[in-house]
Amino acid sequence: MARLWVLCASKAQRREVDSLFATSFAALWRPQPHQPNTFQLVVDLSSDASESASALSRIGIPFEIEALGERFLYHPGLGIKRQELDEAGEVVFRAGFIRQQLYESNGSAAEFERRLRVAEGQAWLDVLEPYRLALLRYDAMPRAV
Repeated sequence: MARLWVLCASKAQRREVDSLFATSFAALWRPQPHQPNTFQLVVDLSSDASESASALSRIGIPFEIEALGERFLYHPGLGIKRQELDEAGEVVFRAGFIRQQLYESNGSAAEFERRLRVAEGQAWLDVLEPYRLALLRYDAMPRAV
């Protein structure tokens, strides 16, 4: 089971997503507060996460898919990022990968840090974060008398 967050879709893109997953779920789209005239969706997928990520990336909408042990992040300007996750939801790095990053950073701590940020998907997270905001609901505050 995977969870899909479509973070920002136009009306035309909504129709494409609906037709793509017509048999998988009934879509309950909500307005996206970060960008006017766009919509967001959170839904559980019964289909394969990697196939869904590939199909959604062709539509060109920002999304996130989290399945057991993996996460896919997509933004049209950055492309798709697949991450392996542990049980706590943290990105997993293999020892060989860390050795390679140390070697390629030539002993520079700043370069090693930059490489880890890229591997963690920090650019994707930074760009997608404003879209993750839920609809804000403001309750009228009572007046002080």
